[in-house]
Amino acid sequence: VWGVDAVIRGYDEFSIGAQGTFGSRRTYEKGKVLFSFNSELRVPVVEQTLYFALFGDMGNTWSNVADLDLSDLYRGAGFGVRLMVPMLGLLGLDFGWPVDKLNAEGHFSGSGWGKVHPHIIMNRGF
Repeated sequence: VWGVDAVIRGYDEFSIGAQGTFGSRRTYEKGKVLFSFNSELRVPVVEQTLYFALFGDMGNTWSNVADLDLSDLYRGAGFGVRLMVPMLGLLGLDFGWPVDKLNAEGHFSGSGWGKVHPHIIMNRGF
């Protein structure tokens, strides 16, 4: 089964998405429905070469369309640097914070900034 995992900077890889249980243990499965909103502001430090970036992300995945709920979105925010390398493209390093806290079952348990999560970006531009 093919699936998707929402990329929300500030959260661990594969921590966002459709979830199930196997006995008493929570399991993650890749969702089939994805909503993701990413915004980024880049400020040039060295024109056409080096940029400073601020970003905000929101999104989630669900097992099927009937489960889609836009009030159930994870949010992340942070900053990063971008370097344009000829023949390689855009390289970047981001530092993101989760805006929403998760409880042991992986559901929202309130809001508050968690610990920073680094993310590496390669050739991601628009």
